[in-house]
Amino acid sequence: VVYQLKGEYKKAMDLFLEIQKTPGYEVIAAGYLGALYKSMNMQAKSEALLQKLRESEQSLPDMKVPFAIAQIYAALNMPDEMFHFLNKSVERKDHSVIYILGNASFRTYRSDPRFKELIKKIGLWK
Repeated sequence: VVYQLKGEYKKAMDLFLEIQKTPGYEVIAAGYLGALYKSMNMQAKSEALLQKLRESEQSLPDMKVPFAIAQIYAALNMPDEMFHFLNKSVERKDHSVIYILGNASFRTYRSDPRFKELIKKIGLWK
C-alpha cells in the first residue's frame, strides 16, 4: 500500500500479485490489486477483477470477499455499492473491517455519514 501511495505502482502491483499467491490472502490481495489498477488508469482490469470477485462471492467461504469488493468499488468511486459491501462485511463478522480507518481506499469517504455510522457499528467510534 505504501508503494501505491508513493505512486510506485509497478512495485505495488508486483507485491500484490505475489501476496495473491499466498494461501489465505488471495481475496484481500485482490481487493488491493483492484484498487491499484484504478490508480494506474487500468479501469477495465479493475472492473474485470471486481466481476470475478462478485461471481465467486457465493462459492468462496472466505468472509473477506465483500470487503475486497467494497475496496474496489471505493476506488471506482461507487460509494453506494461500496457501503453495501462494507455492511455485508460487517454482517459476516469479517475482521478486515477493523482496518477501515487506516485503509487508504476508504479515505475519500470518511466524511460521509454512512462511513461514520459504519465505524460506530463496528465499535471504532462512539
